[in-house]
Amino acid sequence: MRADRSISAALKLPALLTQPVALTPETILLEANLADTKAGDLRVRAATLRAEGPLEAIATTFDLRGRLRQAPLAFAGTATINLDEQAANVEGRGTLADSPIYTRAPISVDWSAGRTQASVNVAVGDGVVQAQWEERGRALTGSAQIDDAPIAPLAAIFGERATGRIDGRLSLASNGGGLSGDADVTLDDARVSGRQRNSLDMHIVGNLSPTRLTSTVDATSDGGLVAHFEADAPVETSAAPVRIALARERRGRATWSVHGPAEALWAAARLPDQSLEGALDGEGTIEFGAGYLSGDGHMEIVDGRFEDKLTGVTLVDLDARVALDQRGVTIENFTASGPNGGRLTATGGSVSDRRGSITVDVDNMRVADRPDARAVASGELTLTWEGLTSSLTGNLNIIEANIDIASNPQAGIPTLDVIEINRPGEEDEPLDEEPAPRRNGATTLNVTVKAPGRVFTRGRGVDAEWALDMRLGGTSARPLVFGTARSAAHWRFPDNPSKSKKQSSSSMAIRSTRASTSRPCATPRTSPRASASSAPRAILKSRSRPIRRCPKMKSCHRYCLAAPSKTFRRWKRRSWPRA
Repeated sequence: MRADRSISAALKLPALLTQPVALTPETILLEANLADTKAGDLRVRAATLRAEGPLEAIATTFDLRGRLRQAPLAFAGTATINLDEQAANVEGRGTLADSPIYTRAPISVDWSAGRTQASVNVAVGDGVVQAQWEERGRALTGSAQIDDAPIAPLAAIFGERATGRIDGRLSLASNGGGLSGDADVTLDDARVSGRQRNSLDMHIVGNLSPTRLTSTVDATSDGGLVAHFEADAPVETSAAPVRIALARERRGRATWSVHGPAEALWAAARLPDQSLEGALDGEGTIEFGAGYLSGDGHMEIVDGRFEDKLTGVTLVDLDARVALDQRGVTIENFTASGPNGGRLTATGGSVSDRRGSITVDVDNMRVADRPDARAVASGELTLTWEGLTSSLTGNLNIIEANIDIASNPQAGIPTLDVIEINRPGEEDEPLDEEPAPRRNGATTLNVTVKAPGRVFTRGRGVDAEWALDMRLGGTSARPLVFGTARSAAHWRFPDNPSKSKKQSSSSMAIRSTRASTSRPCATPRTSPRASASSAPRAILKSRSRPIRRCPKMKSCHRYCLAAPSKTFRRWKRRSWPRA
């Protein structure tokens, strides 16, 4: 039984053992096919395993395929397992994210005496990675040495896509209840995003203590970028579980100098949904933390272009200059145009080191440009903050908008919290860490959105023009939408043009509790100015196909379905011409 307990401790096996296991007091014989097995960060999709020999020297051969965290892995080789001393040595070769790997020395693992110790020396591509790790209760220590290895397979482990070379060392160790460590890493000819045009050379030096993180970064690119960055930031660290996070309640300090094109530096910031182009120039010092921001310096971009892929918003001819002083941030200049016309300007900044406001003016600007939604608007939005509290207020007037319902057909999928009781292996899993209390409240919203008309909905069998009078409230974490959407011109049924009817008075009262995740529940009603003959028509039109797809159909249409059938038929004979 000792062999069975040792195997179970090393692997979580919701797997299929398709071959028998033979166990005698002196030897073990195992032939197995494993499927969907997990051991730490290693997830085995399928594997074949054969083990035979005495308990102190079990000779094993294996062939597996799966994933190391998020990187595809295929590996085959041999191992020698000593169950008496609870140790193993592994040798083999395979591929990691399509890069060849093989062991330069046996991988050793020791799980005896209440500790876990591992040592790795492998070739990755034409480079070398050596690592050691030891963990005993809440005490841990680890180090890694990378010698001119390709970035791609190592980045794939963490779900990133990158090319280039990496060389350097890292170390980490427990220190009391926190962590300490250091790093010295060099990236050569690196590209960390598919949109990055020029390769990036970067040297990173860091030092970690339980409460502070200091770092120095120097970066250059083929396009002429020269950047230098130094930081001394407050952090919170934990050894069990391993955690490093910025401490927002304490202050830090940073110094920067940037000259050259923005593309490579922006791509290195790992913001895949946005892109920034233009010539950057700036330098200075900044102090930050606990709602405090001040410094001395400036940052400027000339002839820039910004694109947000989520909203489709694009800014061209972007010229901006931001200054830092003892009060904080001041926008000295910020102007941009849209590719289809329009103008955007921003003014404002910090009034003191803890308080300020920024106002954005939009003039005939396209604020959404996606296949399913396009909108042109004008208005003014103001962001104010004091310490860790902020609010967004203003007015937005929609000049024209087109919403294609059919091009965005996915439905909202609710998320259910599930509590599993007495699940096999539950006792072996670490307890979930309680989330830290939220220090910074979400931004308060109070924005009025109006449109006198020319808001068109198309698709799902109904085309209509709407006038809007809405208010965006709540917070950025839980936005709320209130107001009225009124059909401003007519409804048209493309499937049956003969049934298109003039309609100028129906409206829907809108109230949404989660504007960002689901379609709002609309309650049809008639306008006070509607005539007696148009009221039932408004009810009928409000029951058209788009509204009928609302997930809360019964509550939405209680008023519609409550219309007496005799009254409705009498009105229909009187008001509608016969076909």
